[in-house]
Amino acid sequence: MREGLLAASVTIGLQAMAEVMNAEVTELAGPKTRRDSVARRLPRP
Repeated sequence: MREGLLAASVTIGLQAMAEVMNAEVTELAGPKTRRDSVARRLPRP
């Protein structure tokens, strides 16, 4: 039972850390954008 609790705690901690890191990256670099490959192939006027 202790191993399961430890594994759950580690997983939750890593997820929380990833969320904080992603928020910091977004704050510094801006939000990610979706690249539209079709729009890039169209000629510009």
